[in-house]
Amino acid sequence: MFDQGESITDAQNVADEITKLIELQAPRPIRTQVGSDMGITAVNDQMASLQLALINQLKPVYQGA
Repeated sequence: MFDQGESITDAQNVADEITKLIELQAPRPIRTQVGSDMGITAVNDQMASLQLALINQLKPVYQGA
């Protein structure tokens, strides 16, 4: 899967995904993936509420409150 020259490992895949995120009109996801899922969707689904809570707790720190 990590062989050089394989289309699945092409860095353009990452660039394309970043472009999609930039152009996204809806709220952007906290995490995203490129390529094969390999179980990450299940991990993201389980962690979403914890990540959101952490982000909300840290807002005063990075917003200067």
